[in-house]
Amino acid sequence: MKIKLKPCPFCGGSTLVDIHFSNPDYVTFFESKLNESCILCIKCGSRGPTKWYRDNQEHLMNWNKRAEVEHDT
Repeated sequence: MKIKLKPCPFCGGSTLVDIHFSNPDYVTFFESKLNESCILCIKCGSRGPTKWYRDNQEHLMNWNKRAEVEHDT
């Protein structure tokens, strides 16, 4: 099942990256642990919680579970 991500809650950006930390170099850069996942907004750099999820789509659903925010366009 493909999950459509909501825009960034901070800037309204829609260019989002699904990151899974399986490379030790990225783990150090993002201060994460191996096999953790998160969503990253390319426009403003914000990201969702980075943690290990049992389901590989759970972090996508968590990104969408938040209050709606109005943004100026």
